[in-house]
Parts: sequence; structure tokens; C-alpha cells
Amino acid sequence: MARTETKTQSSQIGFRDPMTPDRHDIPIIGDFYTKAEVDAMVAAALDEARAIDEASMRKHNRDATIISMILGFTCLALFLDGTLRLLGIIPPFMA
Repeated sequence: MARTETKTQSSQIGFRDPMTPDRHDIPIIGDFYTKAEVDAMVAAALDEARAIDEASMRKHNRDATIISMILGFTCLALFLDGTLRLLGIIPPFMA
């Protein structure tokens, strides 16, 4: 008797044919971007990336310039100090 009930229930419920599309298989138009929308989003992302890159390069160049100025001034001062000590204008260190 249990077999008859199972057969009856399965024939009443029925199984979906895999070849027929379900309503979930059909895309809704609002769920997808058009090519123009994707191109606009890519262009906006590229513009933002370029702006970020330019800002970071500007900061790097400024910082590198300051560091180079400090190192250059220090090297020039040490060179001048050594030159003046060799010439005897400044007394030798620890003499």
C-alpha cells in the first residue's frame, strides 16, 4: 500500500523537464549591465586609478626631492669640512 501512495504522489507532483526553462533560468533585464554601462564604469575606474597614481607619484617626487636635498647638503658640508681641514683653515679634529 505504501508503494501505491508513493507512485500517486510522484505522479501528482511531477518532475520538471531539464530542457524546459524555469522562471529562474530566464534573466531579468535589470540584473545585467549593458556594454555602454560597463564601458562607462571601466572608464571611471581608469580615471580614478590614474588620479590616484598621479597623486602618489607627486608625493613620492616631493619626498624624494626633500631627502635628496638633505643628503646633498650633508655631503657638501662634510666635503667642505674635510677640504678646509686639509688646507689648515680649520684645526684638525681631536688634535
